[in-house]
Amino acid sequence: MDRLIGHFPSGEIAFNGYGSFHVWAQRHLPMAATQAVRDITKFPGLDDPRDAERWHLKLKLVREILCTREPEVALFPPVLRWWTRLGALSAALSRRGNVVLHYRF
Repeated sequence: MDRLIGHFPSGEIAFNGYGSFHVWAQRHLPMAATQAVRDITKFPGLDDPRDAERWHLKLKLVREILCTREPEVALFPPVLRWWTRLGALSAALSRRGNVVLHYRF
């Protein structure tokens, strides 16, 4: 992160924020779709998005996007939409799904 932030005077970065549960699940649950990622993942997971602010002094969290709470959920098939909206009631449950972390430096 130092090289990236040091290369630019300012900027923004966004990435998928995988929590420790997500990393554990991809390593232990037999899903072919995660095998390629599982084999190269060294990151232990990020449970608190503010922890990344310790990677560099200039890095500041702008927004944690809990995808369970995004408008696109309305386009999901009915059962998945119901399940996702149920999970959206809890930030802790939402963080176990797809989360996008947006930072500024």
